[in-house]
Amino acid sequence: MKVLKEMVLIRPVKPDKVTKSGFLLSNTDSFDNSKGQVMSIGEDVYNVEVNDIVIWKKMKSNEIDYEGIKYIVVNQEDIIGVI
Repeated sequence: MKVLKEMVLIRPVKPDKVTKSGFLLSNTDSFDNSKGQVMSIGEDVYNVEVNDIVIWKKMKSNEIDYEGIKYIVVNQEDIIGVI
């Protein structure tokens, strides 16, 4: 799937089950709605690249389902950072 202009297509990632300090997290079946892998970028995107892991503003995203997979589409200016 290709996105246009300044849009970024992100596939959310599941959170880690264990923290770096060794704590076991409960309820890790759900996705962390603000962290994911960049799958596609528009031609005007310059701050991120495909395969980057990013975090974004939750309220500024659009959720889509394509071929049974959940994706998030955001404007590049709504990406907070690259991890």
